[in-house]
Amino acid sequence: MRFFFFRRHLRFVPDCPVRCGAVSDVVGKVKKKYESLGDSVLIVNLEKSHRGLGISLAGHKDRNRMAVFVCGINPNGAAFKTGGIEVGDEILEAGNWASSS
Repeated sequence: MRFFFFRRHLRFVPDCPVRCGAVSDVVGKVKKKYESLGDSVLIVNLEKSHRGLGISLAGHKDRNRMAVFVCGINPNGAAFKTGGIEVGDEILEAGNWASSS
């Protein structure tokens, strides 16, 4: 299964390495959707391995704000090996799932 993470706190990657059919359409739509965040969005193409994604998640301390953050990364997991995802990053979307910011 392929996941796309969109996050704040880094930079926008204009030339995503994924360039095929429906996937590139999704990337284009997401870039447009979050263009107001400017250079703080990064797109990461992450393949789930038999060990999982290798990330731990936590919700926002304010329960009225629906947000999901990376609170840990397993050095043996797919997220660490792919690079780009850091503790403290907010996940805006993953696959067909979207977090409300």
